[in-house]
Amino acid sequence: MVNHEDSTYKLKSIVQKGKVLWSGINGFDLIGNETVEWKEVIIFQFRNTTDFENSVNLLREESFKKIQMYVIEPESKIKLAIIHFIMKKILSRSKMEVLKEERELDSLLNSPILPKKEKILRLLAEEDGNPVIMLNLMEYLPNASYPPNFKGKHKKTETGKQAYNRYGRNAMKAVANLGGHLDYMGTVGKTLIGKDTGKWESIALMRYPTNTTFRKMFDFKGNDNEITYRDVGLKKTAVIALK
Repeated sequence: MVNHEDSTYKLKSIVQKGKVLWSGINGFDLIGNETVEWKEVIIFQFRNTTDFENSVNLLREESFKKIQMYVIEPESKIKLAIIHFIMKKILSRSKMEVLKEERELDSLLNSPILPKKEKILRLLAEEDGNPVIMLNLMEYLPNASYPPNFKGKHKKTETGKQAYNRYGRNAMKAVANLGGHLDYMGTVGKTLIGKDTGKWESIALMRYPTNTTFRKMFDFKGNDNEITYRDVGLKKTAVIALK
């Protein structure tokens, strides 16, 4: 993730032996505490360790306004293909119940891991009719932290990741209903360049047809327990909206 006017030229000229798997531009922090906006986000794949290490060393010598670089272990192509098929052929046809009236942002967005009202309003103001990609970074709690009044079955021995994945399955259904799909998913390793306040564990790139489509995610009538699974499983999250 880079913030620099000439980021595309600089990155691709330095990382000459890295294959670009995915790229997005003009990102801003939808969830999180970042004050610097990202000019570009690129996922590179390297053929071998030597090419990888050489590129990292060259990047460390360059001057950027801000740069973050992580090691990512991607999910297998087979697993991603299966998820794409399920979302397109099965989940998109399994309709979810929609609220009769649109939720008010003030009352809805009161969770520390949901977008702030002003960020959603900015997203809607920048609507251009083109797809938007949400880059999700997750750090999980070691153990799910359920409230005392929770009525689910899994609160005693479940890890934070297990709880979040339970929510994630329902979220996938909502995304599919809106015509979106998963672009990329993987496990985050160590931070190679930059300073982060979170120890990210997972990354997911979710594509929505438009900015307004993403806003509709909040209008599905959900089960209170499903929302709880998300809140009690995450220690920290960041979501960056990209074109």
